[in-house]
Order: sequence, then C-alpha cells, then structure tokens
Amino acid sequence: PARARMGNVPDPGSCQGQECNMDKHELRREWEPQPGGGGRAAPGIAFDEGSWKPTRGPGPRGGGGGGGIAGLYTFGAPGTCLTPFRNARRSDGVFPGQRIFTQRVERRFLGVPIRLSDPVAFLANVVNLKHPLMDVLVLEESRTPEFMRGSMSLFSWPPEDFAFWVRGHSMHEYIAPLRTYQQPFNLRAYQMAVLADIVYPKQEFRNQDPPHDFLKDIKQGADKIGWNVVARSRAAPLPDDLQNGGILIYEDHTTLFQERSTKACALVSVGTQDITQWFANFNAVPSDFCGFEGVHEGFRNQVRRKTESKQFQENMRPALAACSELYVAGHSLGAAEAELLAACLQRAPAEGQAGWEDYRYFAWAARTS
Repeated sequence: PARARMGNVPDPGSCQGQECNMDKHELRREWEPQPGGGGRAAPGIAFDEGSWKPTRGPGPRGGGGGGGIAGLYTFGAPGTCLTPFRNARRSDGVFPGQRIFTQRVERRFLGVPIRLSDPVAFLANVVNLKHPLMDVLVLEESRTPEFMRGSMSLFSWPPEDFAFWVRGHSMHEYIAPLRTYQQPFNLRAYQMAVLADIVYPKQEFRNQDPPHDFLKDIKQGADKIGWNVVARSRAAPLPDDLQNGGILIYEDHTTLFQERSTKACALVSVGTQDITQWFANFNAVPSDFCGFEGVHEGFRNQVRRKTESKQFQENMRPALAACSELYVAGHSLGAAEAELLAACLQRAPAEGQAGWEDYRYFAWAARTS
C-alpha cells in the first residue's frame, strides 16, 4: 500500500487508481505537518479546505440497506477471521476508519535493530486469522505516525516478532501520539482512542466498598473531548452458555457515546478486563457470523452476548435512532468485537438472507432530521 509519515493523511477507506495495487514497499512518501496546520495531500485525493477528511462518493450498499458506519477504529486488534472482512458497501472493499497499532525499534542481538509491535496485533496470525481490509496507522515511538493504505498485503500485518513488547498494548501508548497529531490530521482517531480507553474500569477501584461510580468516570472522560454518554448495556449469557462453559465469562458493557456538536455516535466495546475473558480470547474455533465463515468463535460469542441482551435491545437500540452517523471502536478484545459489528453493519443482510439472525439485533438507521 501507499505509506506516508502522518500529515494530511488520506481518508481511511479511500483507495484510488494504481495506489490500490501497490506493494507495501513500492511507495513511501513523507507528509509532514506544516506551520498553521497545512500539509501535503496524497496525489489523487481531494481534500475539503480546512478539513482532515477527503471527499469521496458512496460505495455500494449492503443487502438490507440499513444504516452503515462512518468509521471503524481499532487499537491493538487481533485477527478475527480466516477470510479477511471486506466492506460490502464499497467497490474496493476497504472499511472507513483505521486499524492502529504501536511499534518501537530496539537494538538486540549484537546491536541489530529489531522492530517490535503490539503483540496482540500479530498473535492471531499464528492460527491464520486475518485483519479486515482497511487503512493502517502505525504509532512508532519517537517518530511521526506512519500511514499505510489498505491492501491485501496488510491482512497479516504486522509480522510476528515474538518479543512480546507488552507495554505496546497499553492504551497510553496509543493515546499519547494520537493526541500530538490529532489536529488537523486525525482528530477522529484520537477521539475514538480516548473513548476506547475510558470504558475500562479503573483497576484500583474495582473492589471498592461502597462500589465506585465507574459510569461517572466515563461521562467525565467523554465530556473532556465533547462527547456524552447516551446509553449503556450489559452483556448477558447466551442460551447455550451453561453447556459450553461460557457462563464463566465476565459480563462486560457496551457504551454508546454521542458527539455534542454533530450528533455522531460511537459504539464502543471494552477490551479484556477480567481473567475469565481469556476463555473467549483463546476460543479460536472457526464459526459463522452474519453470513461470514471462519470467524473467531470466542469473539463472535462475545458480540452475541452483548447485542442479544435485554439491556442492549431496551437501551441501545432506541438511542441509536438519534445518531446522525455511527462509528465503531474498541481496544484489544473490544477491537475484535468492533470489527465483527462493522463487517455485519456494512453487509446489512436482509431478512431471509444468511446473517440476518445476527444483524437483526443491532441494525440501525441514521436519523433524518
């Protein structure tokens, strides 16, 4: 894919002309920030004056014609499917948004520099699970973030290094560089990172008596970047959980945020926060979801526990109707769940089509006024 140091980064999901077919080592350009917020745009990409987002036309719609997503933003996401998810609403198959992971360079083995990545971003490669077709942003320590346009060469990127740079999976390693480069280049990615971070309950308060008000923390964190919490739901066990042991998996939350200025919404899933969630993380048996085959069963079941719950149907579904557009985001396990939700929302199977039984629980339509 096209690669660039972060400046006026091309809009996630826009792939035009020969750049769509370039090998990942064929093109590398520098787009450095300019004084006053300027920058050099990628050739062939039309930018709105004063905006970080290029103009582009809509792609083909999914089968059911329901509301799609404005962007998918994942942080430290594992691979999720044997066959990479593609965006059913765009002819090039690229999802809007960005898959973001961290990297650093260390000198090991006689001083030879080695590039280390967030280990979760490559671990699923071992069992041949792939990432979706989407643009990638690499946050490298002490360097300007690197943008790579979505292509087939990124389905298993980054490559395995097995150095297990665990700190690279911390949300702090994501938020700090995104905060630096948020304006005017990638404000939305920074906002999604903040939301993906604040949904985690603070560990020091988890066993507090009386119970700590985690929702208050989330509201305060969202308010700082101009967003509100509009709905929240708790996952519930699936009917067959008692037989397969899934009843042991921690019942976590999904949060719906809304930006005050635009009424855009973000559906954010929390990542691994309890040791029992590793039952889901390690359950990599291929399964079906929303008409897709080869989907990581543990991630699929987590999505179903959340979207089929009574709280999701009663709290989330009505609130989604007030959204002008929808973003989907998450970190780690939450990022995997976000990818499944995004793929299904873009596919939008109609009643009677394969996948309807999953899609019907979270289908939505953007408000018209």
